[in-house]
Amino acid sequence: MKTNPFPALCLVGALLLGLSGCVSSDIQPLPSPSAAPAPSVGTNVVTALDNESCLIRILGTDPQAEAGYTVNVELTDRAKKPVRFGLRYAAVNGVQTDVSFSVEVSAGETSNAAIILKDDTLDHYGITEFTDIELSFLATDADDLSNELDDDKPIHLYPLGKVESYVRDGDADRIIFESPLVKVALISHYQDRKTGFAANAHLTNKTDLPLNFTVDDAALNSLPCDPNFFVTVAPGKQLFTTIYWSPTFMAEAGVDGWFLAKGDTDEPEEKIEEMSFRLRVYDSLGNRAEDIVNEEIVFDLNEEEEATPSPAPTESK
Repeated sequence: MKTNPFPALCLVGALLLGLSGCVSSDIQPLPSPSAAPAPSVGTNVVTALDNESCLIRILGTDPQAEAGYTVNVELTDRAKKPVRFGLRYAAVNGVQTDVSFSVEVSAGETSNAAIILKDDTLDHYGITEFTDIELSFLATDADDLSNELDDDKPIHLYPLGKVESYVRDGDADRIIFESPLVKVALISHYQDRKTGFAANAHLTNKTDLPLNFTVDDAALNSLPCDPNFFVTVAPGKQLFTTIYWSPTFMAEAGVDGWFLAKGDTDEPEEKIEEMSFRLRVYDSLGNRAEDIVNEEIVFDLNEEEEATPSPAPTESK
């Protein structure tokens, strides 16, 4: 498996390890995964959900589909009202992937649909052989999306008849927080006048809960500037993501005069030498009031080695 080709983000300062008294005692890390057989997809149809409201059947996979690796599904609405089918999350080899899937089916009808597992991040980090596809389906009343009709149980598919979870070769990564429950590592960083500033991160959720990861009270070279960063990592999953300060955010925070280039050069007038923020990790379901992690992170950046973020961030708010 290939490793990340980009140089890592270098950090100076104390690394924050342990829970520092911020972890609820009733939250436990997941046990080591077993190699027990799970549903596969070949000539046999796999049932992902079967209840009085809906039926979801997986008809097969197509690794060579033009749009990208495809999982073909059959959706049946057994309710007396329209049902919207979607996904809580999807993961490949234990790595959560960004998938857009939403299909509305009329009462009593059946519809075929395709889930496209196309994510440049997977390929970038060497995940090209899909041995474990995990899908967590979400079925809701189309007129009341808060009314969930599924059983919230993910299904695993092993299209190659084997299980190989992704293990990150992160020797060049810099861990900024690690505990029995979560791990946060920085991979690389990048700064220019068009992209702004971005730090590529690898997040690991070791618990049986979906966890929210946020960055608050951020600053660049001690100048306040928040990146508006928020992601949810599914139970037991890894996620590659980017903490991104866009030129728009920099301008609104009044720091663009320092960090965005002027004139014809792509080089900013001042390099970002220090990045700081408060890292918060908490239960996405809201059942636990206290944060799992609530730590102030402050570190310096080595400006000699920078790498273009991948996938490239987009200007968004």
